[in-house]
Amino acid sequence: MAEAGKRSRRGVFALGGGLAAIAAGWQWLGVRPEDLDFRAIEGAPGWEVAIAGSFTGVSGDALLFFGLNAEARPSPLAQDDLEPVLYGDSVSQLAVFSDFFCPYCRGLTLHLMQWEREGLRVHWHELPRLGPASVVVARASVAADFQGGYAPVYQRLMRGTFRPTARHMRAVAETAGLDGKRLQADMESEAVARRLEQSAAAAARLGLFATPALVVGKRAIIGEVEPDLIETLLSR
Repeated sequence: MAEAGKRSRRGVFALGGGLAAIAAGWQWLGVRPEDLDFRAIEGAPGWEVAIAGSFTGVSGDALLFFGLNAEARPSPLAQDDLEPVLYGDSVSQLAVFSDFFCPYCRGLTLHLMQWEREGLRVHWHELPRLGPASVVVARASVAADFQGGYAPVYQRLMRGTFRPTARHMRAVAETAGLDGKRLQADMESEAVARRLEQSAAAAARLGLFATPALVVGKRAIIGEVEPDLIETLLSR
């Protein structure tokens, strides 16, 4: 029975098979996409945003993007660049913005990593808004993603306390089977900085002032959400 369920979920995430909603889950949770108060995003016609559950973050001019060569919010990304930055050239339209030290991000991230193992493409965006330590982990996470090791590095960091330094990130990367020397160098590279800046600019355009935040298609949700809600949005 367990194996049959696993095959079924894999089918849900197959690229050609579509995504199925879980109606029974909605009846139990009492939450549907229609229950969220989606509102049009000013400056991004056709896009909507809603606030769901708990989140971590601050907004307005007090928000600092530490380590991104900016002391205030970045200039919003041009609307025509939103989808290429959010989703790349993938047919999957699920993007996640998170900060490693945001407690509401962790459970959601681990759940989506399980979905990735079952076939769903998730586009990870680091939004380090909780200080310099967040930036170190964000840089390491992007550098790990360049080697296809985003998930194993994240999972190893979750296992215990650590010092957020480039040297420690290198050691963690090596335990995950990555090239630690390359990761440490990439952390200071223009490519990593550019990706973080693009993610921050996309978040600014969409009004994502906190983490976690999800974007499914042209709908953004700020705050913690149940996995069933994500599945239902993906199926539409």
